[in-house]
Amino acid sequence: MIRIVWQGEELVVGRVVLRRDRRAGAYHRPLCEAADRGGLAVADQSADPRPGDFWVGCSPEAGWGDADPARTGWAGLLEVPLALRQLRRGVPAASPN
Repeated sequence: MIRIVWQGEELVVGRVVLRRDRRAGAYHRPLCEAADRGGLAVADQSADPRPGDFWVGCSPEAGWGDADPARTGWAGLLEVPLALRQLRRGVPAASPN
């Protein structure tokens, strides 16, 4: 899990949720790489929302249900670059060997 600031609030992220059809375009691979560096799970929009999710460029196919907005982040398509920056900032720097 990593901590990021999203919409002025701290969000503890454990999973990044992306579109499976790659509409995030050039950002799909960097988002997956950032998630991997942070040890975060990656899912697509068929997943059920849960605390610690950061939905990037998509919404749940089955709706938000009873997801807690204080513990679930969402970035629209226009916010994908900012979401990527925040994920990268939240990943601890690798320590030199």
